[in-house]
Amino acid sequence: MFRLFLWLKTGVRSIGILQSPNAIIIGSSIPPYKVLADSLSLGRSMVDDSVDPLQYTPMGSKINKQIMACSLLVSLTCIFPGYDIGLLTPEFGNKMSDDLNFTRVEIIIFCVCFPLFYLLAVLAAARTADWIGRRYTLLFSCTIFFAGSVLMCSATNFAFFMVGHFCSAVGGGYAFMVAPVYIAEISSPVSSRGFLTSLPEVFLSAGALLAAISTYCLPKIVGYFGWRYMVGIAAVASVFLCIGLSIMISESPHWLVMKDRLEDAKRLLDRTSSSMEESQLRFEDIRKAVANSRNTTTFFHAFKELVIHPSTSVRHMLVTALVIQFLQQAIGISVVNLFSINIVEKAGVRREIHQLLITCAFGLTGIVCNLVATVLVDKLGRRILLLYSVAGMVVSLFGLAVGVTTIYHYSDQKITWALAICIICSLCCIIFFSTGIGPIVLIYSSEVFPTRLRALGSGMAVAMNFFASAIVMFSFLLVMTHIPSFNLGKFFFMYSGIALSGWIFIYLFLPETKGTSLQDMERLFVGLGTFSGDRIRNWIRNGRVLPLERDPPDSVGD
Repeated sequence: MFRLFLWLKTGVRSIGILQSPNAIIIGSSIPPYKVLADSLSLGRSMVDDSVDPLQYTPMGSKINKQIMACSLLVSLTCIFPGYDIGLLTPEFGNKMSDDLNFTRVEIIIFCVCFPLFYLLAVLAAARTADWIGRRYTLLFSCTIFFAGSVLMCSATNFAFFMVGHFCSAVGGGYAFMVAPVYIAEISSPVSSRGFLTSLPEVFLSAGALLAAISTYCLPKIVGYFGWRYMVGIAAVASVFLCIGLSIMISESPHWLVMKDRLEDAKRLLDRTSSSMEESQLRFEDIRKAVANSRNTTTFFHAFKELVIHPSTSVRHMLVTALVIQFLQQAIGISVVNLFSINIVEKAGVRREIHQLLITCAFGLTGIVCNLVATVLVDKLGRRILLLYSVAGMVVSLFGLAVGVTTIYHYSDQKITWALAICIICSLCCIIFFSTGIGPIVLIYSSEVFPTRLRALGSGMAVAMNFFASAIVMFSFLLVMTHIPSFNLGKFFFMYSGIALSGWIFIYLFLPETKGTSLQDMERLFVGLGTFSGDRIRNWIRNGRVLPLERDPPDSVGD
């Protein structure tokens, strides 16, 4: 325990140094993120020692324009799930129930079924993406989302509405799962993969913001049936996006090689590479990776290798992807977004226009922070951003819990300082979430798996995300509606504890993937396949984790 105290003391001192930029920048040419890596033993043992600079040197220095255009267009599909998330508000529920006479139970069913429908969609998307390809899966997502939006827009009862809700969730779930996988597979150079793969999260936040704006504006313009126009706009947008995808994007070169369409893959790589030499290197790397996994290209073989009889490295990939996806929702970010409106109302902001402005401010903050993360993720790395993001969430959620608990115990009074703490901590939660665990979880789970397991592995990871979201939303809404006297601050204390546990897991078991090609990703995880207590004991005794092995055993890739 004394060693643990010394380690924590050293970590706090390091954080204090980082918060004083003059202590680092003045008289020093060392970038702050290098000081950060040196201040934590994980920077030495799991980042620097795990990557051979000769092996992982990027093949190009600039992002190809066609790759950038395809990545942006594919990322636009994530506006659909973001728009769906943005509609999960009391305002939309009230407007919809006034028209269709929904009961409170039906509203709860609508909210809880949202993540469950997405869970089923991402599991099916994994199989579909390997069967018909990434490109046609994205086109299918736009088509089914259009059908769902039309059904919801024309619904006359709860059952009719839920059928449309299911279809739109399937379309959004397909896009949410396949878009990061497609972008990760076409990214070149390797050093830009984090930036490109984080773009879907930016458009996810943009979709939620557009939903908040339409929730306020459209009912004012068109009146009673405004909620139908809100859903109908999404249908129109999906048509234009489907046309753009069919014209602009090509199939993933990884999938083409996996299906023995080598000439098509080579032509595509020639167009999206900065030189013929780079194209040939990328083609050979992809072909070798696919050749090594030729015996596991079917869905059942992939499931067997991933779940039933995984190697140590594959098991580690799966567990890390599942845990961080679960953690992203289990820390209660959806509850923070939902509860922030109640906090604003308690603070005395009751006019709809003022609530809209505050909601837009929160949404714009999330988008800006997502853009910051897209820039930093390939410079600082995934681990560093994840660690500081989750650490910030721990503190912010704890502060929110204290504020909510204070308001609960003094419900007959207006405690100004507690309301201020709640608003500030809610905003901090959005900032820390959007600069780290929000976008990076999608990046990590879409890049860690080898080609033969990527679609299934990413699908299972994203399914875990929506499973956790369903649990969080159901438990919170159930308690809030049926036990009005319950202290909701206890939820935020629990979320803070979950975030702290997640921070420890990330520190101990998550290797850095920055600069590692998709073909070499399995090599990176060799040596970390075990989750035994040795790593935890070594961390407590020595304040550092066991290093990664550089060289894989002969069995890797066989």
